Amino acid sequence: MGVCGALLAAVAVASPAAGENQTPAPLEHVEEIHFSGPEWFALVEGKTLYYQNMSGGFVGREYYVPGSRKAVFIYFDGSCYEGSWSESDGVFQFRYDGDFYFRHIERGGVLIAAEVDGPEQVVVDITNEVLSCDRDLLS
Repeated sequence: MGVCGALLAAVAVASPAAGENQTPAPLEHVEEIHFSGPEWFALVEGKTLYYQNMSGGFVGREYYVPGSRKAVFIYFDGSCYEGSWSESDGVFQFRYDGDFYFRHIERGGVLIAAEVDGPEQVVVDITNEVLSCDRDLLS
C-alpha cells in the first residue's frame, strides 16, 4: 500500500464524523508531504472530503468526480458550485465561482488544504458520498 492508500485508510479510520472539531495543535518539526496532482487524485477520486477551518468551523465538502478533473463544492451555507481543477508544481487551481489556489499536504497524519497566501483547512472526513448541485439527483 502506497503513501496515499495508507493515508486514506488512516483518515477513514481516525477521522471524526463530519462536523466534529479536529483542529490539530501547532506542529513543529513534523514532516510534511506535499501531494502532486496524480497522488492527490489517487487519494480522492470518487470521494467527498469534509473541511474545517483551523478554528474548528465547518467550511464545506468537496466531491471529486471519478475519471475527470471535475469537482463539486458545497459550502457550509448550502451554496453549491461545480467546477474543475488542475495542478502545476504542487499548486492546485480550482475553478468554481472564481479561482482558488491550494497546496494539499499531509502533516503529522492530518490532511491539510493550504490556501496559497491564505489560511489552512483541515480534512476531517473522507466518504464515498456522491455530491451534485442538481437538486433532482439529491432527492
